[in-house]
Amino acid sequence: MLLTEDFRPRTLLNQAMESVEIAYSDFIECTNAQVAQALSAAGRGVAVVSDDTRFELVARPIAGLHGPVTLRLYAAWDRRHHAAETIAALVDRIAEFCIERYDPTTGPA
Repeated sequence: MLLTEDFRPRTLLNQAMESVEIAYSDFIECTNAQVAQALSAAGRGVAVVSDDTRFELVARPIAGLHGPVTLRLYAAWDRRHHAAETIAALVDRIAEFCIERYDPTTGPA
């Protein structure tokens, strides 16, 4: 199960596949990562998504020609916004959460 090409994880996966000259054979496209995981949990195949695992599935990294396939998250806001300081603090908290939960070796750029 793959997300449709509207999603960044699919674009990154396509690039990784092209870099090693491997083509997809038979797959189901999903517009929702939870549905893809549900189909995988039902025995319909492997789900390739960037979401946290559900349904007792096991996550595995995907390596491309140039290393692991990774996804960057960005936050942007108008520094003149009346709540700019609050937004910045929230973004810092989200960054800390992602580092703790997913990869302590990386952080905000």
